Amino acid sequence: MSNLGPSNSVEHLPVGDSGKTAREIAAPDPRPAEDIGGTRAQVLTRQSKLPLQPTRDAEYYYPDGSIIILVETTLFKVHRSRLTRDSPIFESTLSLPNHPDAALATSEGRCDENPFVLHGEKAQRFRTLLLVLYGMPYELVQIFSEKGHLSDLIIIASIMHKYGFHKIEALAVSTMRPMLQLGRYPYLPPAEYLSLFDYSILADQTALRDDVLSIIRNRIMFEPTYAYAVIMFAMDRRHEEIWGRVLGLALYYGAIKGPTQWAQDSDWTSLPKDMKLLLHVSFSTLVDMKHRGIPWVHDCGDAEYCATKWLELLDQATTGGYGDFRRKPADFASWVCAVVDLRQLERYTPCHRAAALKYQNQANALVAGSWEFFEKLHRELIIT
Repeated sequence: MSNLGPSNSVEHLPVGDSGKTAREIAAPDPRPAEDIGGTRAQVLTRQSKLPLQPTRDAEYYYPDGSIIILVETTLFKVHRSRLTRDSPIFESTLSLPNHPDAALATSEGRCDENPFVLHGEKAQRFRTLLLVLYGMPYELVQIFSEKGHLSDLIIIASIMHKYGFHKIEALAVSTMRPMLQLGRYPYLPPAEYLSLFDYSILADQTALRDDVLSIIRNRIMFEPTYAYAVIMFAMDRRHEEIWGRVLGLALYYGAIKGPTQWAQDSDWTSLPKDMKLLLHVSFSTLVDMKHRGIPWVHDCGDAEYCATKWLELLDQATTGGYGDFRRKPADFASWVCAVVDLRQLERYTPCHRAAALKYQNQANALVAGSWEFFEKLHRELIIT
């Protein structure tokens, strides 16, 4: 059984000989490779020179275990029944030969020289799975309670979903949800909430997804550099509708910061060149939309005159009631909410009412997360 010691918080439960928690051993280091030690190229070179000889895990290599599993370069010796009892994935996987050589297949998992290889998994994550399967009751009570840590539960829910431990997954989700209420959710690095959001989509956890989405939206709007992290994470997932909305929101709040603020944000340098270019173009486009207007369908008979008068109305409202918008000149949505009053549509001509609705719809789309708006600009950049 696990020899993890008792504690008031799972944060202090040592895993193996490392003295680290599940959160510490399973979460990726948030620092860039350059900060961990040397340049990224040097780190990769170091990694390529690491010994490939598998080593036994200090915590989960039980002498009386019945199967040896290799995850990356770590050997785990555990009890097959622990893995197969509630997991149809492991039940089927561990019953199939994993080696083309029949003789080796029959002895697979019985010795260090011929372990069962668990492909596509990280040793840290697998160790977290075993932490739960082998945990003592008092340890599990700490993990699955309000005293537990959200970081641990994110990892647990994700890996339990992957291997079909649905009851444990459900327990992790039900423990997490009260922690995710706006105003009391714990502060975690962007990658952890984004990973949780990704898991909630994959696992079809709709209520959890909505909880996390509210947090991500809130942090995009009110934390200076959160949008950059979302852009980096979501760009490769933009073809999924819900990720497209999150990306659209991040791009909008990233764009309205403008060049002056970008130059002051250290995280700006982490964005790829094409995303920086997209934000520059988006900034210019949003500013231009305020000054030159956006088109709408006219029924007045003189579209040019009507559009000119509409821009004059907006200019008067901007100067008289909202200042010159020098601090965030690209914040089209806030500007529209300030100068276009849908509660007083009667003061507009019929054609200008149509314009007011068009402007308000565009503003609503931007703050709701409109990847379509930025996708068009992105396509134009690719073409040019």
